[in-house]
This record gives sequence, C-alpha cells and structure tokens, in this order.
Amino acid sequence: MMLDIPIISWLILFSVIAIVIIAIPFTLFSLKGRADEIAKNTKEINEHLRMLRQEIAINISSQKPEVSPREQVSPSVLKAQR
Repeated sequence: MMLDIPIISWLILFSVIAIVIIAIPFTLFSLKGRADEIAKNTKEINEHLRMLRQEIAINISSQKPEVSPREQVSPSVLKAQR
C-alpha cells in the first residue's frame, strides 16, 4: 500500500498539483505583461527626467550672477553672529 494513506488524499494532492502546474503559465504571462509595462513607464520617466535636467542646466547657465545671500545680510547682523 502507498504509506497507508487513503486514495482520496492522493487524489486531492494530485489535483492540487495539477491545478498549480496548469496555472503557472498564465501567472508567468501575466507577470511578463506587467513587467513590460513597468519597463515602458520607467523609460518614459527617465526621458522626462533627462529633459528636466537639461532645462534646469539651461536655466542655471542663463541666469546672471546675483548677490549672494551672505551679501544681502546687513553688517550688523553678521557682527551679531560672530
């Protein structure tokens, strides 16, 4: 006998294994579709970030040097900080 376990237990075990084996391909294809979508979204986000970095670099390089924050503070405040 097969380890003195009733046949119904073996049928349940094999049924569960069969369901899992049948379900795995569907799960994998579902995950692949989601992974492809995430990869596409990531590429779009990276492109937007690249454009933003370029715009920031252009804006920074086109700005004229202004008075630094330290120069805007009155001398009496600077003396009080020391």
